[in-house]
Amino acid sequence: LAKEHDFVPNRVTVNILVKALLRWTKAVDRNDVRALFDRMIRSGYPAGEAFSPGVVPFGTDEASGAQFQVPDVLSPISYTKHVRPLYKMFIKAFYRRGDVGAVRVVVGIMKAVEAERVDARIVDALRVGRKRRR
Repeated sequence: LAKEHDFVPNRVTVNILVKALLRWTKAVDRNDVRALFDRMIRSGYPAGEAFSPGVVPFGTDEASGAQFQVPDVLSPISYTKHVRPLYKMFIKAFYRRGDVGAVRVVVGIMKAVEAERVDARIVDALRVGRKRRR
């Protein structure tokens, strides 16, 4: 799309493409969904502090998700606009395929990322409060 039609991918568009892939239950099995999730983590989506950089939640190798050509996007990631909707799509896709273990992993990651957001907001609020007191 990018080469032929001057398509400029953004994170919302990537979410739409991923959603279309995840709805395709006959051709995309649970292992493919795990590989796709790991690919999204490798491309910069947050995995929480439970996973160190370079470690993906399902441990798939980079080649296992190569059949899905999801465009790489360098724009900033918004939890509310991009991460949360994407992870909810994955949760639904794992449920459809009966992969409850994977659902638990993604829910745990969402909780960890949300907790990190809350912590960051508290730290920012404390910094602003200190600046105002001076």
